Amino acid sequence: MNEYAFVTILYGDMPAWLEMTMVMGHTLKTRGMPGEAYRMILLAVDVPEYMTRILFKLGFEIRNVEMPWIEKGTPRPPRASTFSKLLLWNMLDLKKIVFIDTDTMILNDITNLFEFPDFSVVPFPDVGKGYLNTGVFVMEPSSDTNKELMEMYRKGDYPHTKYHSKENITEQDLLIEYFSVRNRDRLHSLPEKYNFRLWREKKLGSIRDWQNASIIHGHIGWGHFDSQHFRVLQQKWRVSLKAAKKSVYPSPFWLYWSARKFIRILCNHLSSRKN
Repeated sequence: MNEYAFVTILYGDMPAWLEMTMVMGHTLKTRGMPGEAYRMILLAVDVPEYMTRILFKLGFEIRNVEMPWIEKGTPRPPRASTFSKLLLWNMLDLKKIVFIDTDTMILNDITNLFEFPDFSVVPFPDVGKGYLNTGVFVMEPSSDTNKELMEMYRKGDYPHTKYHSKENITEQDLLIEYFSVRNRDRLHSLPEKYNFRLWREKKLGSIRDWQNASIIHGHIGWGHFDSQHFRVLQQKWRVSLKAAKKSVYPSPFWLYWSARKFIRILCNHLSSRKN
């Protein structure tokens, strides 16, 4: 089995995030990895079965996992669900992972991401020195790194950065501390096209540059940016969602003929019983 995989994480019972994950999975499968040479894995944290069934039909391998803080005595930050991303370093059956957040849309082939070293991520120096966005990154599972990250997490041994308040701290703060501060020699850069952040581009006024991107990152489906370029992106997102649903849910035509077939079989069965 292939030891290289695209991985994403979904937690909770939120239909809007299910739709985003469907778009992410559909566009990854149809545009992001021609030939389906790589695996698509979904880490499901407290996700209802009906949602995992839908995503399985889209091509995801489903792995139901528990949160890192289940262990007794582990502190639980307010946005604790984001720390489930730390579980990636314990997926030791894989050699390399390209992690992609669910609120993304893939526009073209991104399989060359597997050629980047561990740990590769898009830096945003204009936001702040050492700032990383962990919506997309390339990494290699490691029991040693997993141990160090979980130890930092359990001890709370990382500061909240100026980008998140103490009440709004996420796994991104921990990973910035680990890779940008303590292990900077292990940090590698990805081109920005692999994490085209919508909120940032709105701020900079350059959403028009999305044509050069490979991965769009942001709440495309229900965003409200006053930009023709964004409206084009949003239309692409909606078309992708419709295609994803069509590949998962039966069409009315199929349901009609299935119902007719079932009724015919039932009538034949009842008729045979009478005879």
